[in-house]
Amino acid sequence: MLATKEGGEIVLLSPCHEGIGPHADQFMNLVDLDTLEILDRIRKGKIEDIMGASEVILLNLMKDKCKLTIVSEGLSEVEVKKMGCRYVPLLSLQALINRCLKSNLRIGVIHQSAEIFPKYVKS
Repeated sequence: MLATKEGGEIVLLSPCHEGIGPHADQFMNLVDLDTLEILDRIRKGKIEDIMGASEVILLNLMKDKCKLTIVSEGLSEVEVKKMGCRYVPLLSLQALINRCLKSNLRIGVIHQSAEIFPKYVKS
C-alpha cells in the first residue's frame, strides 16, 4: 500500500498552512475511531462528510503499517497527538534528521507530494 516498509516511519514535513484542511471538524471528531466504526457510521447515515471520514480511514491504514511523525508549524502538538502521530517541533527537525541518518535506514524524499500516494513494490 505505502512506499514505506512494515514498521517503518513516514515523516511529514509540511507547513500545513491550512491546518488540517477543509474537513477539519469532521476529521477531528472521527480521528479517535477505528476504520470499522467509521464505516459502520457511514452505513447508518450518521456521517455526512464522507471526504473527512475517508481521510481518517486513510490515516488509520497508514498507522496500522508504520509510525507517523509530523513536523509542521501549521498543526499543533495537541492535534498531531490526537491523530495518533508523533509530533516533532520544527526546531527539532535537524535532530530528527540526524537520528534517521545514524540508523541503517533507506530514506526517500517526495517533493510537492500533496496528490502523490507512492506504493512500495518488493523487488
